Amino acid sequence: TIFNYGIKMDLINKNPFNKYDGKIKTTEAVFLTNEELLRIESKVFPFERLEKVKDIFLFSCYTGYAPVDACKLTKDNIIQDSENVLWLKTNRQKTGTKANVPLLPAVMNIIHKYEDKEVGLIPKISNQKMNAYLKEIGDIIGLNKNLTWYVARHTFATTVTLGNGIKIENVSAMLGHTTIRQTQHYAK
Repeated sequence: TIFNYGIKMDLINKNPFNKYDGKIKTTEAVFLTNEELLRIESKVFPFERLEKVKDIFLFSCYTGYAPVDACKLTKDNIIQDSENVLWLKTNRQKTGTKANVPLLPAVMNIIHKYEDKEVGLIPKISNQKMNAYLKEIGDIIGLNKNLTWYVARHTFATTVTLGNGIKIENVSAMLGHTTIRQTQHYAK
């Protein structure tokens, strides 16, 4: 409407949105298979920075936490339920919804590794550095996928949860999604 008004007022010659069809192109979510996840998990890197990045990445693979949420986690976010199962309990920054996730043994190992060494549960690294180091890890391991922190989140949704029979409603809640439709993107 504004651009059509601009044409009417001789402010512009044509509406730049005339060819826009309003359709959003959906891209396939990139995630790791069990085999690829185990390749990363079992690799010991000679550099401390790559070991930290591997641990942060695996933490997200097994919890589904987005970068902004994972870096803010502290011991205060760990709760124990009536069956003595440990959980990470938070509210997602992006949506403000609860995102409670059970602590798997791999996550507990990472938490213990950095206990008393970090302010939070995991080391903090900027997204830019994290993604650059993940690319390096992918190259070393020989993955044909562009590793990013969000690949970890997608891996949690597909390989770790949906691939192991967890109901999509539960996965949606753990990811902090506001609708099941958001989670269905991973279920394809």
